[in-house]
Amino acid sequence: MCCHGARTGPTEAPFPEDVVDLDVYWTKDRTAEIYLGRASEITGKEQTLLLNLPVGEQEFPSTVLGQTDKATIVDATTGAAGGYVRLQTVATKSGQSSQYSRIVGFSGSCRPEITIEQADDQNDPTLARDLHYTVSSTLPLKPDSVSGAVDATAKPVAETLDESRLNPRTISAEPVKGSSNRKFTVIARADDSAEVDVKIDAEKVRSLGGLTNRYPAKSNDSAITFHNPIRVKPQTFTLVTGEPKGKEYQFAVAAGAPDPKADLNFEASGDAASVEHKVSLSEASAVVKAGESASTKIRVTAEASEVAANTPVSFAHTVTSDDTNYDGLAVAPLLVRLFSVDPSISIKKRAFVEVADSSTPEQIIATGREALKGERLTDAQPVCFVYEVTNTSRDEWETQLTDVAVTDSDVRLGEEGLIGILPKLSVGETRLLAACSVLIPVDTTVDNFS
Repeated sequence: MCCHGARTGPTEAPFPEDVVDLDVYWTKDRTAEIYLGRASEITGKEQTLLLNLPVGEQEFPSTVLGQTDKATIVDATTGAAGGYVRLQTVATKSGQSSQYSRIVGFSGSCRPEITIEQADDQNDPTLARDLHYTVSSTLPLKPDSVSGAVDATAKPVAETLDESRLNPRTISAEPVKGSSNRKFTVIARADDSAEVDVKIDAEKVRSLGGLTNRYPAKSNDSAITFHNPIRVKPQTFTLVTGEPKGKEYQFAVAAGAPDPKADLNFEASGDAASVEHKVSLSEASAVVKAGESASTKIRVTAEASEVAANTPVSFAHTVTSDDTNYDGLAVAPLLVRLFSVDPSISIKKRAFVEVADSSTPEQIIATGREALKGERLTDAQPVCFVYEVTNTSRDEWETQLTDVAVTDSDVRLGEEGLIGILPKLSVGETRLLAACSVLIPVDTTVDNFS
């Protein structure tokens, strides 16, 4: 059926009765030859009538007794609809009929035309896993046809951990309240950072009249970038075999992500190298509790042994939760690089004020004034710190270091104290990192340290 509206009245009194029935007729030209049905017990001077127009060639009782008529009001292929409507009032109690009303012409298409866009209140990019889209139609749609029609796709972004884990999908399509099935809210998800897009191909959704969309859904902006909110901190570090204190790491939820509504349960499993070199975890599991943003820390240690410098060991992670925002998301692995002795790294931290260009460490040095050790700086004064990182390994322990993580005890610098990670640092090589902030009433040490 295809629906069209017709409005009756207002007309001048007298009315046949206070309560009437309306007989509805369709005609291709000027007569009233096709009877469509009756609307019962109509009251008042004005009413809106919703007509269900049959699709395809139909047989109707003829106005000539004992005969039937054939007519096509809505073309089953093109969806084109047209013709005229007449109404006749019939007194509900007495059965007295009035004359036919004036004809009301109509034309148009009964095939739905579809658009799909980001929802108006959807953030883009977002750390929230549920991605909201709005499907709009020119005609009311069958809800069950919409839920299976939206196709979600995804492509990796810079933060993607595993392209094979994207798994884009739609999880629901619900009519918007008060839209008469002309608008639907669609929710899509992915399992890792990705740009998620949605589409509806031709002939996928179906109107209440049974006709499908002839063309694919139109869209101006249907792509949303999702950033996986789960963090492994740090994601990589070096570890000296036999060092009893080892190193620690933990799981966290990115700032700005939805608070976990249920516990996030993480499990770690080591690769073959972790078994070979006897690298162990203090706990194989960790929990970010509901409403919190970080787990307790897991300590990583390795038994004393001779290993080649930079020997990699990896621990994979999974997460499960009753909170669907987080359950089954991809989690970064922990990469541990083993050394038989602690490689020597020298880090010199220098402070610069009155910096004109803080875009790079080199520009900070070139455009700022260095604050020497012992110089008094004022509260709320902008300051940039430059870290000179040098690989000072010597003799038989000379080695190129990889994934050197430089941190500061001041967690306002960098990302919670992480200034940066140097992918490679050769023997004798010096690299620069930088971070800028505003001083607070706490002493900041400017000195050499290792």
